[in-house]
Amino acid sequence: MSRSSYATRRSSLLAVLPAFLASILLLRYLWSVGFDAVKQGADTSGGWREGNTAVGGVFNASIADGERSPPVQLHVNKRFGTKARYYAPPRDSHFADVPEHCELVHLHLLVRHGTRNPRAGDIAKFRKLEAHLRKHRQPHWPEWLVQWRNPYVEGEANALVAQGWRELAELAKRDVGRYKRWLGDTPGARHAGTWYASSSSAQTVNSARAYGSVFSGRLLPKRALHLVKKKDDKEISITDACPRWLQLAADKSPIKKTLAPFKKRYLPKILKRISRQLQMKVGNGFYKIAVKLCSYEYAHLGRVDAWCELLQPGISSADDADNSDDVVEGLDYSDFSEDVSRYFKSGGGRPLNERIGCLLLSRILEEMQAAAQSTDPRIKSHIRFGHVGTITVVLTQLGMYEEKPDLLNHHRQFRMSRISPFAANLRFELLRCQGKLSVRTLLNETPIRILGCPSDTDLCPWPIFASILKNRIGHWDYDELCRAVH
Repeated sequence: MSRSSYATRRSSLLAVLPAFLASILLLRYLWSVGFDAVKQGADTSGGWREGNTAVGGVFNASIADGERSPPVQLHVNKRFGTKARYYAPPRDSHFADVPEHCELVHLHLLVRHGTRNPRAGDIAKFRKLEAHLRKHRQPHWPEWLVQWRNPYVEGEANALVAQGWRELAELAKRDVGRYKRWLGDTPGARHAGTWYASSSSAQTVNSARAYGSVFSGRLLPKRALHLVKKKDDKEISITDACPRWLQLAADKSPIKKTLAPFKKRYLPKILKRISRQLQMKVGNGFYKIAVKLCSYEYAHLGRVDAWCELLQPGISSADDADNSDDVVEGLDYSDFSEDVSRYFKSGGGRPLNERIGCLLLSRILEEMQAAAQSTDPRIKSHIRFGHVGTITVVLTQLGMYEEKPDLLNHHRQFRMSRISPFAANLRFELLRCQGKLSVRTLLNETPIRILGCPSDTDLCPWPIFASILKNRIGHWDYDELCRAVH
């Protein structure tokens, strides 16, 4: 090789070296903050465990190209409580769009984390069940049960999964479409006007990153999020930071008392049918594990033909009917049981739940008041990422869904699959409509009416809305309310 050719090639390599190094740094960054997708998702057999981990920024391109989550089957989805899949409004519906005669002044958005992996304790139970089934395998079992293996590992407990990432990215994409006129046409403009906060749990932090990857056009580093340790987080992890709430939650007697007549009437029949089908006696422990396996199988993969079919025969059929006084199957009962439990944990079942959202509601009111009084607010949207209790406690303090759950009420108000599925969201839009300020409240992208607001419109005049919040907040002191009783 001539000296001149060598020099030319050397200069060419030096020219591309910075770009190459930048690519390496970017890959390292995505590896570290992109939910450790490659590290968590790789199967020991060299394959990929579908649905067990979020694949970081990989979804950005597919979401931008219009890919959506598999369609939700409503007759199935309503039976999964807080493990239900998020049901987005149909593409051709426009009831979530800002009304034509209005402009957005400020957005306040509360978002539950997306679909996650089971907790470590549940995964340990799944592992033991796998060993038990392999030991007592029967030739007449359905093929899926004979072949079943626990797909979860305890090191990935609670981690946001691929479906969870997709839910938040899709939500952000819809929000860009409906709000970009006011919040910014470019990701940079939207990011500059947005304040993000999250509970310190990994699944909520990563949900914020998934949403931000589309809304702000970047994987949000932790420094871009307002984070507070769980035990001190009185605004997002509302219940977990409240010692008195933790004391009351440990008392299961109101839940057991409410469930007792239904448990006596329906659970033995459910267990008897499953035992007969498997030709193996099963008890309440097996039933509870099967419910969780069914729930996560559906949440992650949309699958209902295995554990779910065992619990609820015929659920795979679109003709699957509502429960009746005579027929209550495994998922009907488990869904109702969770609704009752959540009613006491964060609904109207305990007076404390109607008060401890005071700090968060005060913050929301302050932020909206500041926006209402400013001609050009720098922060145009406040977005917080939390948990089931974050949304449910706020709705409870606002006086929503106070009716006690009833198994035989097919359209019961307090139904967690509708109130707080994975990726649930509650938003307050401060709007200026024909020169006057109003607030529109939406739960899961569907307008709802706060008690005390006009009943003939989705818009609540700002003075009325502010007055309702002030009355609901009252003079409650979070620290005083949450002082443990010894």
